Amino acid sequence: MSTVAFVQGQLLIQGQAIALPVPVAQLATLLGPSRHRQLKYTHVFTWDALGLMAYAKDGALAEGLMLQLSPGQFDFSPQTPFAQALTMDGHDVLHLRATNPSALVPLFKGDRGKAIVHGGFSVWFKVEDGVVTALEIAAHAPQPAAPAPVPAELDARFAHLAPVVKRWVAAIRERVPDDHPYSTWIPGVDAAQIARGIRLGDGHQVPDELVNFYQLVNVAYHPVTSAAQLVVGEHGHSYTLQAFKDLRQAWQDLQNLSDDLDPPPDATASTHILTQAYAHPGWIPLAHDTCPGPEGRYGQIIELDNESWARTVVADSLTDLLERNSDALERGQVAALDVMRGRSDGSEPA
Repeated sequence: MSTVAFVQGQLLIQGQAIALPVPVAQLATLLGPSRHRQLKYTHVFTWDALGLMAYAKDGALAEGLMLQLSPGQFDFSPQTPFAQALTMDGHDVLHLRATNPSALVPLFKGDRGKAIVHGGFSVWFKVEDGVVTALEIAAHAPQPAAPAPVPAELDARFAHLAPVVKRWVAAIRERVPDDHPYSTWIPGVDAAQIARGIRLGDGHQVPDELVNFYQLVNVAYHPVTSAAQLVVGEHGHSYTLQAFKDLRQAWQDLQNLSDDLDPPPDATASTHILTQAYAHPGWIPLAHDTCPGPEGRYGQIIELDNESWARTVVADSLTDLLERNSDALERGQVAALDVMRGRSDGSEPA
C-alpha cells in the first residue's frame, strides 16, 4: 500500500523524497504500473488500487498528485479511494484543516476549499457539499506582492464621496464577504490608470465625479457576475458596476447600439434629457448624464430600458444613487445579493 507523507518540508512517497514536477517513470518505479488516459490538455496516470492520480501536461513530467478520498465520477478516477491518512510531520492534514483554519491559504480567487502550504508544496482540499473528497498536492511558490499603486489625490470637490462609497461597500461586504467568488473589489485607480482610461472617444471622457469615485473603489471583471451591484428604478433592476478600464468599451458599445436603433414612433421627449435616441454620447456608463436637458441636472443617473424605450432619471446624482443603495442594503432589501450568497454556500437565500 502506498505511503504518502510530508516530513520536515519534504514530500515522501514510499519513504523516498521527491520534487514536483516528478518524472512519471519515477512514480512508476515507486508505485508500480498505472492506467494512462490522454485528455485534451493533459495526461492522467491512475493507480486504481492506491486511490492516487498524477497529472502531466506533456505526458512525462507530473505537475501534481491527486489523492481521491471518495469515489470519483470520471472514467480515469481510481477504482478505490486513498485508504491512508496524508500526514504532515505525523499529523493528519484533515485534522490540521479542521483545527487550524487560520492556516489555510486560498490558491485562487473564490477558493472555498483552500490549502495548507508546507515547505515548497501545497495540499489543496477539494470540497463538495461540505465534504473533502480529494487532496491535490502541487509545488507552491509564494507570489511576490504586487507593488502598491500610487493613489491619485482626491479632488476636494468630491471629498463628500469618500464616506458615501465607504458605507456602500461596507453594506455589500456585510452580505457578500471578500472571500466570496463574486466579490470583485480591487484598489481604486491610480494616476496611470486614469490616464489610460479617461478618454472615451469623440471628445468625451469620464467625468470628474466618476473618476474620483473609481479612485475610491474599483472592481475586476468577472465573467458571471459581481457583488458590486447598484439597484435602480421603481422595479429594482440590478446592474453590475463596470471596471474602470472597461468604461471606454461600454461607452463605445452604447454608441454603436444608438447608431443601429431608431426610436419608436411614439417616443416622447423629456425635459430632463437631451435626446430621443437610444442614448446620448454624453451619457457615460452608469449612465452618468453630462449633457442634461433644460430641467435635468448634470450628473443625474439615467436608466436605459430598451424594451419600453424609457429613459428614466433614477437618481439626481451618483451620491444619491449610492445612498439609496446603502439604505436598501442596510434594510436587507437587495435580494440579488442574497441569491448570490446562497449559490455560493449551497444554502437557500436568506
